[in-house]
Amino acid sequence: MNKLFKSTLGLVSRNLSSSAVLPMRPISSKSLLQMSIASNKVNTNVCQCRFAHGKGKIAVAEKELFDFLSEEIQAEKKIQKSKTIPSEIDGFQVKLNGPEVAMEKTVGSEKIEIHFNVNHSVDADAEPQIDPSMDEPEIEMKSKPTFEVNFLKGKTTLGFTCSFIQPDGESSEDGYNDLFSIDEVTIFDGEWKDSHYAVSGEVLDGPLYDLLMNYLEEKGISNEFVDKLSKLSTGYEHASYINLLSEIQKFTSH
Repeated sequence: MNKLFKSTLGLVSRNLSSSAVLPMRPISSKSLLQMSIASNKVNTNVCQCRFAHGKGKIAVAEKELFDFLSEEIQAEKKIQKSKTIPSEIDGFQVKLNGPEVAMEKTVGSEKIEIHFNVNHSVDADAEPQIDPSMDEPEIEMKSKPTFEVNFLKGKTTLGFTCSFIQPDGESSEDGYNDLFSIDEVTIFDGEWKDSHYAVSGEVLDGPLYDLLMNYLEEKGISNEFVDKLSKLSTGYEHASYINLLSEIQKFTSH
């Protein structure tokens, strides 16, 4: 039996047996039980606004994010070097599709196609330009995507997968440093399939590798062209980044 219930019954008994006090109206067992239950009830007046507070925090976070993005977008636009993406580079027609970039040109009976994706292609310039008047050197972000070069003659494709070389500050013996390297070489008929053979550029004989690099240069895929490709990719990636920030800002404004 509940302690309060017992205590209340004891009090009633003492009051009824004592002649020194006025008679009291007897308390029914039902009333005592109700009192006991009421005393043991959990206090329901505790603040139930935790979720409301949570919503408030979310709203504050959204506003802070929105305000920050406003400043960030303006800052990125100020340092944006190119607001327009060229539609042609060295005779290659440029086509954009989301993060994917396609470049194409035809020379005689041969078609040359270049494909790359700007996603995850940005890194900091390894050799930033240092201005003595600045507290910190300006680090330029450059897009250096892996790119594919395909030469098509009829139904046959000679394909190269190439990537940018990370500069190490050292010059080669002949003083000529390649900006890119051959990662993979393949040749196939029709559409590419995983069943087609490809060889890594790392296992190619030195003379063969050099001849393939000369072949690419002769076809217009030179250091100068690849540098232009990097600038195109950098401008497009930066524009895509600014657009991403703008879309996030719009999303958080609703």
